[in-house]
Amino acid sequence: MTSSCRYYPDPPMEKDDVRGKAKLLAKEDTDEEDDQVLRQLKRTQANVTVWELLLTSEKHRTAPTKALSVLKVFTEKTLEEIAKVVLIEDGGHITFSNHDVPAEGRNHSRALFATVEVRGWKVPCVMIDDGSAINVCPSKILPKLEISMSELTGSDLVIRAYDDSKRNMIGVFKTMVKVGLVETKVEFTVLDIPMTFSLLLVTGANKGIGFSLVKRLAESGLTVILTARDVERGYKAIEQLRNEHGDGDDLHLHFYRLDVSDPASIKAFVSQFEKDFGVLDILVNNAAVSFNEIHENSVEHAETVVKTNFYGPKLLIEALLPMFRQSTSACSRILNITSRLGSINKMRNPKMKEMLLSENLSEEQIVGMVNLFIENVKKGTWKSQGWPEIWTDYAVSKLALNVYSRVLATRYKDCGLRVNCFCPGFTQTSMTRGKGTHTAADAAEVGARLALLPPHQLPTGKFYIGFSPGIVSKL
Repeated sequence: MTSSCRYYPDPPMEKDDVRGKAKLLAKEDTDEEDDQVLRQLKRTQANVTVWELLLTSEKHRTAPTKALSVLKVFTEKTLEEIAKVVLIEDGGHITFSNHDVPAEGRNHSRALFATVEVRGWKVPCVMIDDGSAINVCPSKILPKLEISMSELTGSDLVIRAYDDSKRNMIGVFKTMVKVGLVETKVEFTVLDIPMTFSLLLVTGANKGIGFSLVKRLAESGLTVILTARDVERGYKAIEQLRNEHGDGDDLHLHFYRLDVSDPASIKAFVSQFEKDFGVLDILVNNAAVSFNEIHENSVEHAETVVKTNFYGPKLLIEALLPMFRQSTSACSRILNITSRLGSINKMRNPKMKEMLLSENLSEEQIVGMVNLFIENVKKGTWKSQGWPEIWTDYAVSKLALNVYSRVLATRYKDCGLRVNCFCPGFTQTSMTRGKGTHTAADAAEVGARLALLPPHQLPTGKFYIGFSPGIVSKL
């Protein structure tokens, strides 16, 4: 039984099978059959309700009491959900509560998913099928599960995808799969296909946190698009990733040139990306610039900073929105790499701060704030207008991106798109001149974990700070 009241078919009695325990307890209690009333019931009725049986036999009442003392549920479960936990009939099947199905209710054709455990690994987004399809395991998952090729057996099956293309079958294996408290043996067919959970796009990825993010995600078997302004550096980054991995052909990597500060570059990239892929699951807006030294606060390049750090991600998101997969069960997501320097509490202008805190904040107001800042910079009055004091141009650009993310999160919360921000903290990158409390790889590890959160753990409109992440707050 999963936390969302999903139940997997009964296996043979093994390990911590709570329902199986209940059956064994009931069998032990009734083996002697010394209850005369119960014997009479058996003679006169083929079937009785559970309630009648419990009222009749004290020994039967003991069995479910013991079983229910083992079974655990979350306190926020509704009465309907608790009933589903307790009143599961014989005849294996999976049940779903109303919270598990899409907004249109039961009359939908979307896939439903559960989280399972296989050989110690938690596997999210496992699609539930009615038995009309085979259970597929991509070959690149085998090393993670510590399954060798010698464990596979052959098969005469011919596998074809929905587009009628043929798939090479490597072999078949059986393993225990755990759903909640219940384990059962499942047969999987191993195919040589790319991982299809997600197609990820990471901007500004030829170095630093972006490069480490691509490395971490690609090594997980996912298809990753690496973008960079400089073509030569972009291809060198791809080559480096393949060389470091050993068998570079195992990495599903693609490079595209993209300068997020240039609307024409964004337009050209999106046009080509749509032709080549047409869909997107995860966008990580990492590209950003700052021209200040650590203890410097110049706004000489303010327009470039704002174009790159705010308008770039904004235009890219708007152009890619039609391509995000529409699935309320899997959830497409946008993760914006931002900074706590762009927190609203850094704004010292009270009127501006009040506007930013409003639940009705609009895109137009955010753009107006950014334009006002650029105007103050041109007039030389920016120091007296209550803007953030540290790395002011960078802080304003990240502040705008943070609040824009909040607007997006609210707008698309019911459309299967989640929008969150992540501040990696003081990281050793070229922007900080190599100074910092941790490496880009450390930051990327957390960023990758946030980007790949299972759907049932994935919020929207959140601001993650640090490494646990230590702080999670509303945007």
